[in-house]
Amino acid sequence: MPYNLDVMHIEKNVFDNVVVTLLNDSSNKCKDNLKARKDLQLWGIRPDLWPDENGKYLSTIYTLTNVNKDIFLKTLKNILFQMVTLVTLAYALMSNNVSLED
Repeated sequence: MPYNLDVMHIEKNVFDNVVVTLLNDSSNKCKDNLKARKDLQLWGIRPDLWPDENGKYLSTIYTLTNVNKDIFLKTLKNILFQMVTLVTLAYALMSNNVSLED
């Protein structure tokens, strides 16, 4: 039985998970939460990531600081703006039947 994998949705899910992890988003999407940290403690692994008695825990090494978050989000915004501009230009050229191969 063949499987149909939707590459667009796979890319979106991977992108979403990486961004949520880097930004340490406190929404329900983030997998780095108190429950996950207590599981590490229960299994006896990664003691540097265990929560303290008050349920507080340190950020992981791959979590961005506020300054780095700003840089990352500005860069992402610039990339998306450039992509939208190119798509808009291509659409305008195609709708006017303009060929770049002349």
